[in-house]
Amino acid sequence: MKTQVNVRLTDQDVKDLDAVRMKIAQEEGSIPTRSDVVRRALDELIKSYKIEK
Repeated sequence: MKTQVNVRLTDQDVKDLDAVRMKIAQEEGSIPTRSDVVRRALDELIKSYKIEK
């Protein structure tokens, strides 16, 4: 099950997010969605705090 969470970003945050998307595309061969990048970043943050899933 997935739950939607709305996130508001500044214009600069969106530009930075898009830059990360392009970097991932160069490494992996396809452009991930903004949502995919946000999910990956959130997952890494949660892992860094060692929170059990």
